[in-house]
Amino acid sequence: MRRPSVLWIANSRTTRGGITSILNVWERMKLFHTMRHNWLETQVNSTLAWKLYYMLTSYIKGMFLIPFFSICHFHTVPGNSMVVQMPLFLWAKLWRKMVIIHLHVGNQLADYKDSRLTRFVLRHATRVVVLAEVWRRCMKETFGVDAKVVYNTIEMPPLDKTTRERQILFAGYLTPNKGYDIVLKAFAHVAGAHPDWSLLIVGTGDIDKARQMAEELGISNQTRFKGWADADEMKRLYQTCSIYCFASYKEGFPMSALEAWKYGIPMITTPVGGLVDVIKDGENTLVFDFGDDQGLATHLEEMINSSSLRESIAQNAYVMAKSHFSMPEVEKSLERLYTEK
Repeated sequence: MRRPSVLWIANSRTTRGGITSILNVWERMKLFHTMRHNWLETQVNSTLAWKLYYMLTSYIKGMFLIPFFSICHFHTVPGNSMVVQMPLFLWAKLWRKMVIIHLHVGNQLADYKDSRLTRFVLRHATRVVVLAEVWRRCMKETFGVDAKVVYNTIEMPPLDKTTRERQILFAGYLTPNKGYDIVLKAFAHVAGAHPDWSLLIVGTGDIDKARQMAEELGISNQTRFKGWADADEMKRLYQTCSIYCFASYKEGFPMSALEAWKYGIPMITTPVGGLVDVIKDGENTLVFDFGDDQGLATHLEEMINSSSLRESIAQNAYVMAKSHFSMPEVEKSLERLYTEK
């Protein structure tokens, strides 16, 4: 039987974010050493001129590429990304290709329940893919669509038990959705009792606002703002910090959580996005409610005071991640997605 060929239609290779990270890992899978594939780049994080260049170039390339692939796998989110990819979607449908719509969103799905464009794309796709079981149920209830689940992917190195610094890590683009203010408030509750511990904030965005907040809370001497960090630096921070805080309100399936599990840093998190599929409070993570800085502070106190708790949480999370998100496991899901009738 002839192997299918797959054209990924997604962000550029240079774009920072989950979609690019995932496809970079996919390219190293054995599956794609035996399956003809290509990556059509439609969008880039840059100036308006570069965005228009990528968009128009993708349309020209797509006219010639799409006819020669049996599967067109769109990696997208409702809204602007879906609008940009719409001409390619229609071209693929015209050529009667298998069209897979892979939605890299989570809680945000409900925001598009009345979007005609979103409903049109989902109705005419051959298959729809979401990031977790919780979103599969949401797709059925909200859009009447039977979706498939393909978890995000990480490469799992041996668990590193390097000696860690007394440092709490928060990483992400500083916006209200990421809950950086909750992390600062929570740290303020415990900082005085633990002067040998510090909070490291990594990411761009509302840095000035966050600095001012740290000043007002009286924790500026124990809080450091690093700005943007590349992949190598983030790896070092995941391996050397002792606690990772994740306080988002809306996510699909956050890659930063997978990175934390991969590198053995215990996580305290909200029950956000697809995390609810796999997290178990007190076993592989500690969970606090959205916006609850006191709840986060309580868990910070627990982890600060117990190295054995930190080690146990990290170990259990590593085992869980390896069984759900490692390359071999996700590769099986992709094989079924592309080959099942």
